[in-house]
Amino acid sequence: MKVIAILLTPILLLSFNIKAQDVKIGTQTWTSKNLNVSTYRNGDKIPQVQDKKAWSNLKTGAWCYYENNTANGTTYGKLYNWYAVCDPRGLAPNGYHIPTDNEWTILTDYLGGESVAGTKMKSSSGWKNNGNGTNTSRFAGLPGGFRSYDRDFFNIGAGGYWWSSSEFNTSFAWYRNLYFNDGNVNRDNANKHYGFSVRCIKDCSNDYPPNIELNKRNAEEKKGEAIYNWWLEMAEKDIEQSDHKTKSKRREQSNRPNWECTHCHKVSYQDQKPDHPWGDEIECQEAYDRFNKCCGWHAWVEIN
Repeated sequence: MKVIAILLTPILLLSFNIKAQDVKIGTQTWTSKNLNVSTYRNGDKIPQVQDKKAWSNLKTGAWCYYENNTANGTTYGKLYNWYAVCDPRGLAPNGYHIPTDNEWTILTDYLGGESVAGTKMKSSSGWKNNGNGTNTSRFAGLPGGFRSYDRDFFNIGAGGYWWSSSEFNTSFAWYRNLYFNDGNVNRDNANKHYGFSVRCIKDCSNDYPPNIELNKRNAEEKKGEAIYNWWLEMAEKDIEQSDHKTKSKRREQSNRPNWECTHCHKVSYQDQKPDHPWGDEIECQEAYDRFNKCCGWHAWVEIN
């Protein structure tokens, strides 16, 4: 008999808009509640789309509540289309990501395989016809239902549906499903317009920035598909940032700054390039011209 290693770490993820817990299952750390955010990681708003026709015509990220009822969000979180899942601005909060198809498989394999993992992942109450699970994994999967690509809502109380970040083809993506009448975890693909629940998995802890391995995997999975070239670029950027971290640690030890403004020569000791609200194309000189004083938004360059 396989013993399931579980470690609960209480946290409060403010951006989740619900109290959540991290639950360690095998080598992975998952959130035990569905995502409930209305902004991307960078603060950009994700539209709430209630209108049926508008939902079916979307090609960008959006969310809704089941049957557009806010009360359902309290229990089940929001339903997101896959365009929100794959948006490069990041749907998951900092330090987390949306699991890939492979990461879902790692989870179900650890729990004994798809034919039995569902019972361990379903919550111990809330399922139709008493089709509850044991929740021994502490995943606490709830039957939040889904919104179809052609506008209607289905299966609240009977089924739970969660996106992966992995694309099946240009129109479909992989997801996982739990259902009330069996103990299976079902792997399938659905139209990207569908509205499913979303779970987050914690980024790996290693010497690189936490999303490097994920971006490498996504880039490899989508090799040759131009629309996913940004994943490869993100992985390469992460490696560059990791190299910078190594250099910046040396500078910290020697008390040398990492960044300098090309206009006013202010220096910064931050590891990462300081945030620039207008983007690099707005130089410090332009800020002076606009406000006739230092606004604190500098044209940073790395000190070699």
